[in-house]
Amino acid sequence: MASITNDGHTLEIDPGRAKDGSIDKDDASSFEVKLNLSVDANYEGDIKVSVEGGGISSDELEEVVIAKAVKPVTLETKATETNMGYQKVDTADIVLTEAESGILVKNGTVKIAIDSIYGEEELGFADEGIDYEIEGDLKINKFKVSKGAITFNVDSESTDASKITIKNVKIGTTRSIPYGNYGLKVYGSALINNYSEGAVDDGEETNWDGEVLKAEKGLGYFDDNEAIKFADYIKMKTVAGTLDKVVKVTIGEKTIIVDGESFDMDVAPYIQTESSSTMVPLRFVMIALGVDSDSVGNFDESGKVQFDANTKTATIFFAAGTNMTTIQFTAGSNIMKVNGAEINMENGVKAEIVDGRMFVPFRAIGTAINVNVGWDADTRTATYNA
Repeated sequence: MASITNDGHTLEIDPGRAKDGSIDKDDASSFEVKLNLSVDANYEGDIKVSVEGGGISSDELEEVVIAKAVKPVTLETKATETNMGYQKVDTADIVLTEAESGILVKNGTVKIAIDSIYGEEELGFADEGIDYEIEGDLKINKFKVSKGAITFNVDSESTDASKITIKNVKIGTTRSIPYGNYGLKVYGSALINNYSEGAVDDGEETNWDGEVLKAEKGLGYFDDNEAIKFADYIKMKTVAGTLDKVVKVTIGEKTIIVDGESFDMDVAPYIQTESSSTMVPLRFVMIALGVDSDSVGNFDESGKVQFDANTKTATIFFAAGTNMTTIQFTAGSNIMKVNGAEINMENGVKAEIVDGRMFVPFRAIGTAINVNVGWDADTRTATYNA
């Protein structure tokens, strides 16, 4: 009788001997081996079996492809470029498709998150207006954004491979996320795998939620329970320095100094009481961003700043090389929009209209155009590129 030893990687087959201990070399034998495979979450490609050992020459038997590993689900989307600290950035739809029917199992949970070691709350999805539609007979419930991750439960398994399109997706990031590319990951108890709670075997693992998972008895399993990963969803880009001049304003003074040259303003900067922030008039913006002195007092001629009296919104256009940055402030709002992305301004500062003039936060403009912002408490002077 033959005996088989299995260490999870290699099968060792001992053909055995006759009762009298002899081996009949002329008696051909055959073996049928049923293999249960355990595949890493992110392995794709052919799975091959080879035979070697004493009495078999390597040129007699070739490798045989016995299976092809595919990811149980796929994600399709397009990469979005953004900057650190931006909030509610619109991104492309995310399409999740089952490789075959029943991949997402009933009563299980699916989670989709941005693949970052910094956590979903540092770089994650925004819970605002997100929605989905399903193509196929898969039924889900409890669809939501929780702590920066998209989650939902499977209410009924599909009988035909189904597709979920997640729409109106927005992401946000703190200012501590470094530049680089970030992908997506999919995980959760709804994804088919070779783990089962309560099964008996040596060792146990935990999933992303810390739930204990045990391998099915008799099946090989991996030491990690990784998510299925997909590359390049968010590209955190570097913003090149856009303003190389040294700009200074002093609280209470109607003068702005640009590289040592003085320009007059009709009103002086002040400190907003509620936020302790330096506020400057739009005329300051026009001078600081390089509008020539001939058109500095005329929004229409300068083209650098526009003001909509109906919505009380100031729009600033700042060109650097071939790039254009659009910055918007609305009176009474603590949200600044940069190229359409919403950013919550520090300390709750709000743009505001005082005595018929629009004032905007000095530091927020510096953040938008990526310049260093300085503050001298003794002279009460705010500076760009100090």
